[in-house]
Amino acid sequence: MKCIINIGEETIGGLFIPNENYSKYQALVQTHCNNKGISNIHDFDYRITLSDNIDLNMEGGIGITDVQGFNEIYIEGAGLNQYQLSNFR
Repeated sequence: MKCIINIGEETIGGLFIPNENYSKYQALVQTHCNNKGISNIHDFDYRITLSDNIDLNMEGGIGITDVQGFNEIYIEGAGLNQYQLSNFR
């Protein structure tokens, strides 16, 4: 997770570095992406935890784009509170 996408919507996004559990769900996430362009919080109860074990509270939702055949997985989240958003500036 590297950048602010839209300050007004408090949206952040970046490359997703999955943990070992992601492989259990990757095929289903890719199916969501193929069918509707993204896998979002309506498909799974996604959470974003940073490398320093800080959980982000995304009020607007979280989406993952993982297209089969590509090596990059993208994650985005909307509705981050101003305090946590300030850590990305």
